[in-house]
Amino acid sequence: MKQSHFSNVIILTVLMFTGIAKAESIKIYIATNGDDQNSGETATQAFKTIAQAQENLKNRTSLKPGDNIEILFQKGVYLNQSVIWDIDLDSVNFYFKPATAEDVPVIFDGRDSKVSNFFTVRYADEKYKNKKISTNLHFDRIVVRNYCNGISFGDAYSKAFINNNSVTNSTFAYIGSRYDSVYKKTDNIDKPKGDCVAAIRTNKALFTKIQNNKFYKILNLPSSKTASNRYGPGSLHAIYLSQHSSNTIIQNNKFDTFSGTPIRIRNQSNDIKIINNSFQNPFFWSTRNKPNANNKATNMEAISQWYCNDSVEKCVRLTRMDECLSTGIEISNNKFGASLIPYANVAQNHKCVEKIPTLNKAFNTPGEVILKN
Repeated sequence: MKQSHFSNVIILTVLMFTGIAKAESIKIYIATNGDDQNSGETATQAFKTIAQAQENLKNRTSLKPGDNIEILFQKGVYLNQSVIWDIDLDSVNFYFKPATAEDVPVIFDGRDSKVSNFFTVRYADEKYKNKKISTNLHFDRIVVRNYCNGISFGDAYSKAFINNNSVTNSTFAYIGSRYDSVYKKTDNIDKPKGDCVAAIRTNKALFTKIQNNKFYKILNLPSSKTASNRYGPGSLHAIYLSQHSSNTIIQNNKFDTFSGTPIRIRNQSNDIKIINNSFQNPFFWSTRNKPNANNKATNMEAISQWYCNDSVEKCVRLTRMDECLSTGIEISNNKFGASLIPYANVAQNHKCVEKIPTLNKAFNTPGEVILKN
C-alpha cells in the first residue's frame, strides 16, 4: 500500500526527535602543492596543511557523532607540517591516509623545520579536566621522519582522557634529538632543542591500537648536547604509554636501532597486549657522548615499565609520587635480538604499596605481567 504524505511527515518527525540521522561522509584533500586558501573538497582544490584541514572542520557546525571524515593525502614529501589537534567533537571518526593506493608514499619530513613535533592531540583548557572524548583518530600508511616527537595522543599539557585511536602500516624513522632541526642557543652554542620522548606517545589515552608499523633509528643525543639538558638517550622510546593509557594493543611492529627502551609503560597503564613484535639493534652512547665502537648496547630492556616515585629527586620536587604500577601486561610471541632483555620493571615500588596492600615489592608482581615468549 502506498504510504501517505501524512505518514511520511510523522516518520520524519519521529526520526528528528529520536536523534536518528544518517552518518555523513566527508573527504578533505591535502597535497604538497596545495594551497590553504583552497576549499579542500577535491584533489584539484587540496589544502597544503593538516592544520588548515582542522580549521576547516572546526567551522562545520553540522558534524555529529558517527560522521566519517577522510583526510586524504596525495603522494609526496610534506615538509614542516605540525599541528595541535584540539577539535571538540566526540565520536566523530577521522581517517588520515593516502588518497588512493597509488598515493604512496606519503612522507611527513621535519627537516629544516621550525617545529619539533609532528602531530599532538591536546585538550589543555581546564574545562576538559578528566573529560572523556572519543577522538577516533586513525593514521594509516604514512611515513614520519626527522622530528623530535612523532604522534602524541595526549601529552603532559592535555587534561582530557581520549579514546579509540590507532596507527597502522606506517613508518617512523629518524626520530629524536639527534634529528631535531629546531635549535636554541645555550651558553652561546646552538644545540638541538631536546625534550624528545617518543615516536608514538599516549597520555591518558585508552583503547589505542598500534599495529604493523616500522620504527627505525629512534635516537636521542646525550642530554648535555641539547638546549634543554634533559631527556638523554634512555629517555626516548618508540612507543611510550603513560598516565593511565590502558587497553592498548601493540602488535606486528618492527623496532630497529633505538637508544632507549622501545616500549615504555608508565603509571597504571593497565591491560596492555604486546604481541608478535620484533626488536633488534639497541644503540649505545659512550660516556664521552659519542657512539661506541660497535654502537651495541647490552642488557637493554625491549619492554619496560616505570613510574614516578619517591626515590627520584625530580618526582619528589614536582610532588608526583602518587604514580603506581601498571598491571595486566601480556607479552607474547615476540622476537628479541641479541643483548635485549624481554621485560623489566625498572621502577621502585614505594608509597603506592601502602595504598594498595596487595602489591608487593618484588619485580614481576603477580598480575603485573604475563610473559609467554
